[in-house]
Amino acid sequence: MDPVEEGARTAAGRLAGRHGQQLALDVEAALGRRNEPQHRFVDPISLGGLIVSVATLAWTVYRDLKKDREDKPSAPAVTTAVRRQLEWEGDVDVDEHASLIETTVATTVEAAERQEA
Repeated sequence: MDPVEEGARTAAGRLAGRHGQQLALDVEAALGRRNEPQHRFVDPISLGGLIVSVATLAWTVYRDLKKDREDKPSAPAVTTAVRRQLEWEGDVDVDEHASLIETTVATTVEAAERQEA
């Protein structure tokens, strides 16, 4: 399983208590649409879509940061970069979704590290 899928699914599981069990189904639906040509970075209606978008961005940031250093990028470093990108794009209220962003980045970084081990 790739880090985006694993990170998104794990984040949905961790966030289900706050956002409901439907979140896992929303994530699965968003993962299914992930490779469609017209895929927007963020689907503002669906939390599942947001989780998949954040996981995708976190994976991209992780890989990019890893190219520029000898050690593995930390989850806080990736979270900072993801938050900046989301703020810049303006599609997501990063303060409102801080917990979702932090959880999704953390689970995606964990998945990336497991894949590399």
